[in-house]
Amino acid sequence: MLNAKLIYLPSPYTNWVISMPIVTIDIWAGRSKEDKKKLIVDVTKAVAESIGCPAQHVNVVINEQPRDNWGVGGVQASEMKVN
Repeated sequence: MLNAKLIYLPSPYTNWVISMPIVTIDIWAGRSKEDKKKLIVDVTKAVAESIGCPAQHVNVVINEQPRDNWGVGGVQASEMKVN
């Protein structure tokens, strides 16, 4: 079993604890609050199970990007046909 690492931040953040792992997900903006909640729950469960750490130590960060700010193959995602 992998032990998750806890980071204690120095003053003035003495009451803050950051646990690891941290999962960062970049997605296009526009998904519902419910969809993001399900994503956080599902990713947390998958990571905790796969590396054997407590679910409460898993951090999930969702970064939403406008399609104008995302490019694939030199084309803005806002100009791409997405199914």
